[in-house]
Amino acid sequence: MKRTRVLFIADPNSIHDHKWVSKICDRDEITAFMVIRQCHQQAFNGSKRLQWPIPIVATIQDPSTVRPLKTFNEAVKLRRIVRKNEIDLIHILYGEPNALWVNWKWLIGVPFMLTLRGSDILKTIPIFFARKTLLAMLVARQYRRAFRICGAITATSRAQRERIESLVKTRVHLVRTGIDLTRIPQKKSPSTHLQSVSKPCILMPRSMRPLYYHEFTLQAIQLLDSHIRHSYTFVFVDADTADVSYLEKIKTLTLTVDASVIFLPSLSNGEMFDLYCNASLVVMNPVSDGSPVSAMEAMVCMAPLILPPLSYDMEIYGGSFFFNEWEPKSLKHEIEKVLMMDQQEIQPILKKNAQVIIDNCDINIEMKRIVNLYEELLLKKP
Repeated sequence: MKRTRVLFIADPNSIHDHKWVSKICDRDEITAFMVIRQCHQQAFNGSKRLQWPIPIVATIQDPSTVRPLKTFNEAVKLRRIVRKNEIDLIHILYGEPNALWVNWKWLIGVPFMLTLRGSDILKTIPIFFARKTLLAMLVARQYRRAFRICGAITATSRAQRERIESLVKTRVHLVRTGIDLTRIPQKKSPSTHLQSVSKPCILMPRSMRPLYYHEFTLQAIQLLDSHIRHSYTFVFVDADTADVSYLEKIKTLTLTVDASVIFLPSLSNGEMFDLYCNASLVVMNPVSDGSPVSAMEAMVCMAPLILPPLSYDMEIYGGSFFFNEWEPKSLKHEIEKVLMMDQQEIQPILKKNAQVIIDNCDINIEMKRIVNLYEELLLKKP
C-alpha cells in the first residue's frame, strides 16, 4: 500500500496542532513532514514541551499581499520542499494567514487541505471582509479565492462552517477537534498536584496567555462572597509559560485578591484529567475561542464547566454553564450559582454533558475522517 505523504503547515507551539498531527501520523498509511512560520521559530526553540513525531523540514515567511515577490520566493521554496520530499498534499492547520498559500497551488504543484480552528475564521479573517480600505479588500479577495479553490476545507464547529459559507460558496466538512477517550480515567483518583491543598479547588485550565484573560477571572474571584472565596483554592496552570511578562502580571494581580491562589506548571494529559476529576468547578473565559479541547476534557470528566458568552458549538457545549456579560460580576454570579447547586440537580446535567462528548468527540474517529478526505482529494488530483 502506497503511503500518503503529507506536508503540514502548522504551529510547533500549538498543543492542538500537535494532537492532530500525532493522531494522523499514528496511522500506517501516512508519512508526514512539517514546515513552520518563521514567527513561531523563536518560541519553539525556547520550548521543550512538545516533541513532534515528524521532521520539521523548513521555516517559511508569511504570505504578503504588499510584497508579492517575497511571497513568490517563499512559494518556490515550498515547491522545492514538495518535490524533494515527494509530497502528495499540503494540510494547513489554521487559516490566518496560512490559507493564502492555497492561491499558489499552481506553482507549488499539489492539492491543499485547510483546517479552520476558531479564532482564525470567527475573528481575525472576518476583519478583512469588514474593513473598507483598499488593502483589506485585496486581502479579503485573496482569502475568498483561496477558500473557493482549496481542495478540501474542514471546520471544528458549526459556527465556523457557517461563517466561511457566508463568505464564499464552498463545501466545508465538519471535523471536530475531539479527545482521546481511551485516556479518560475510569475512576476518580487523587491528584498528586493537589496533595498539599486542603480545600476543594476551582480550576482555570487554559494556557497562561493574554487570549485567556485570566485577569478577568481574578476580578470575578475577588467579587465572590467571602465564604465561597475562602472555602476554595483557585488553581491556574502553565506557570512555566514562555510568556513570562503575562505570568508576572497575573501573579501580581493575585496579591490584590483575598483568596488562596496557586500556580501549577504545564501538565500532561493524564495529570490534567486528574485535575478535572477533582475540581469542584472549571472556569474558562477566553476572549475568543473555537472548539476547546480542555472544555471537552472537563465535560467528559463530569466537572461543572463555566464558559463565556462566545459563539460555541451548542451541539457540543450547550449543556455547560455560561455567564451572560463581559463583566466580572456576571462571572461571579455564575460561579456562585453553580457552586450552590445540589448534587441531585447538577449530576444529571454533568452525566449528559459527558455522554455528548463520548458520542461526538472521539479524536480517533475524527482523524479517520481527515485521512478519508486525503484519499478523496488525491482521487480528484489530475
